Amino acid sequence: IKKHGGIPFVRTNVPQALFLSESVNCIWGQCKNPFNLSRTSGGSSGGEAALISARGSPLGIGTDIGGSIRGPSLYCGITGFKPTPTRLSYKGIAVPRPQGVSGQAVIKATAGPMARCVDDLELAMRVFHSDKRMHQMDSNVPPTEWNHALYVSEAKLKFGYFVDDGYFDNCKASRRAVRETVEKLKKAGHTVVELEFKFQEIAWSYIKLMSAEGGMKGFIDALEGEELNPIYLFLYKTANIPLWLRPVISGALNLLGQTRIAKLVSEARWRDTYDYWAQHAKLLLQKKALTKKWEELKLDALLCPSVGVPAVPHGMSSKLAQSYSYNFIWNAVHFPAGVVPTTLVKSDEEDYEGRKDSITAAAQVAAIGSSGLPMGVQVVALPWRDELCLKAMKAVEAAVGWEIPIPPLSRTNV
Repeated sequence: IKKHGGIPFVRTNVPQALFLSESVNCIWGQCKNPFNLSRTSGGSSGGEAALISARGSPLGIGTDIGGSIRGPSLYCGITGFKPTPTRLSYKGIAVPRPQGVSGQAVIKATAGPMARCVDDLELAMRVFHSDKRMHQMDSNVPPTEWNHALYVSEAKLKFGYFVDDGYFDNCKASRRAVRETVEKLKKAGHTVVELEFKFQEIAWSYIKLMSAEGGMKGFIDALEGEELNPIYLFLYKTANIPLWLRPVISGALNLLGQTRIAKLVSEARWRDTYDYWAQHAKLLLQKKALTKKWEELKLDALLCPSVGVPAVPHGMSSKLAQSYSYNFIWNAVHFPAGVVPTTLVKSDEEDYEGRKDSITAAAQVAAIGSSGLPMGVQVVALPWRDELCLKAMKAVEAAVGWEIPIPPLSRTNV
């Protein structure tokens, strides 16, 4: 970016150990959403999303291993793009592990651009790939070229779509955003078909693999003695339930009708090497089946929700982490994906309906007062089809024709 005249001028807020859908730490405090200061801007790239949304910067870079670009972008009403892993360099980016290196390599993190329109995302990706400079700076990045001609081509696209992943019951505004976008894409001349697949199984694979180290040990090691921020305590306590006690708690929760929580207690735990490899193999088979389905339908891109709820009140992120399941899916299979804002939550959408458990109870509390918050859709493509993914995002942006409003609190300290 510097070589093309860009001027990096600020670093923005992130959560203490990343991997949280809320950007709060003991140094800079709580990052707020410019649409509603009582709401989070998301995480872990929440500071970047808030600044861009508030018109403090035209472009930023976030990182994403579970929705950390797409979630904040949705919450703050901007566009964000998670490329195929290794399409961009991860060199110089902080990793919350000792010496800045994580041994977890099954699900790969990636850096990606965040901006107020899709054209700016594509411009950033084009700059990153110009003259193969990124490969020259980091030999781990393949020497690929950027196909700008594909991005600007006027060919109509074939979209698949789904509204519910079967894991987290997304809110009314999210369902409306997807369905309205489907209809507007059809009116614009694109083909749109429903894609049926057991997406919840991929979400579960993600959860199993990302919790396999047990006890959040890697995160604690990375803090090097620093006290864990209280915002993580719910996740930390859940991660440290003893293995022998988990079947007891899970069984009791099942009896109480809390089946989703019961499965979380049972499955989000430490695993030995054999089990870890078996879970990875299962994920690879899921990816193979999804890719086959995709290719049979001859899809260019897929349309779906990004986060199942709009920006939540401060302090609720750990209790609603499962709302990011629509993002987890694409991190697990390493598909490029981005978010396009399309609407605002309406006053008659300030309620939430879902299966009866504590996650739904938290979502119902979060829904109160959510009108006026941004909502949008997620666009996905097959691996290494990043240009096509951005072209599809541009098609959504053009078809919907929604102008992103200036946040009412953009002149307030966020």
